[in-house]
Amino acid sequence: MAGKVSRDNLINVGFEWFRQQFRSSKDVFPKIFTEVPLNHYLALHYLEQRLSESGSKVYLKDVAKELGQPIQKISPMVQGMQDLGLVTWKHDRSGTFITISEDGKLAMERQQDILSSFIEKCISIYGYEKLVTLVQYRNEFNDTMEKVLADL
Repeated sequence: MAGKVSRDNLINVGFEWFRQQFRSSKDVFPKIFTEVPLNHYLALHYLEQRLSESGSKVYLKDVAKELGQPIQKISPMVQGMQDLGLVTWKHDRSGTFITISEDGKLAMERQQDILSSFIEKCISIYGYEKLVTLVQYRNEFNDTMEKVLADL
């Protein structure tokens, strides 16, 4: 299919995709994620889900894998979260594990209230089914980009 699309069209659609990603991260996310930054929210959400599902320990390596970042990048972020009182981390023979503090749970609840209100307003304009489809397509495209990157 790519052979049938002109180079200019490929560049334009690629530019638009990445411009939107940049714009969201620069303009939209800071206005929505006011209780905790987006990266903290993603980590807290993952921790909350894993702890409620399994009750087992969540290790730093698990958070790094979930967020698609190396431990060297996640470790200072989690340390910052601990400094803010959002999480605690401890060490055992298997590595560093993380738990959400009460302050972290409260911050997460407040952030989820903001996020759900924002998304609800967006859905009232855009439509729930369209949003679900968009998210599915975006996930598929992100998976495709990861496959292509793995081959580079």
